Amino acid sequence: MNQFNQNNNQPDDLDHYASNWNLIATSLWGFFIVIINAWLQVVISLTILSDFDASESEQQIKNFLESLAENGSAFSVATIISSLSTCILIIGIIKLKRGANIWKYLAIHATTRKNLLTWVGIILAFVVLSDLFSYFLGRPFTPDIMAKIYSSTNPVWLIWITLIIAGPLFEETLFRGFLFRGFSSSFLGPMGSVSMTAAIWAILHIQYDFYAIVTIFFMG
Repeated sequence: MNQFNQNNNQPDDLDHYASNWNLIATSLWGFFIVIINAWLQVVISLTILSDFDASESEQQIKNFLESLAENGSAFSVATIISSLSTCILIIGIIKLKRGANIWKYLAIHATTRKNLLTWVGIILAFVVLSDLFSYFLGRPFTPDIMAKIYSSTNPVWLIWITLIIAGPLFEETLFRGFLFRGFSSSFLGPMGSVSMTAAIWAILHIQYDFYAIVTIFFMG
């Protein structure tokens, strides 16, 4: 927080939000990004599964979309392409804001080993406690839809790239990067922004049940 720009001796942009999109603009841009991401996933998936016929009945289309959600290969390819595409879109939106710096806007910088180990430990503890809670409630550790997606992915490394790289890259760039930065510059402040981005992130996981969505919120 005491860093200064070497060129003009002004406080670092981490403390000053003049080059950020404001709360309303951030919200509108965020909505646009989510819509584009979802649209890309649907279009790419339907392109891969070329047996889709738009002239089919509403129930047939519904059944097709439900089966699409359980096609791991289509899901993986669509997620990888849509995630990378929307990450590029986010960078472009940031650059539209005069004076914005990509690295500072998204808070991409090194952290201390102690900080890293502390938060990795907190996340691991949360996962263990969450799984124990699910166990005592008689709930599966992995949602059924994810189990179906995993088992239907061929080759299986596609789903690993999706879950470990592509999906998290998009979500971190949007929620913990773009949205958090814009929300933090408003009356919400950092703590309010943490809650807001976690809530939006959880709500968008509509493929899961209420219990899983609540768990995702607390993890966020």
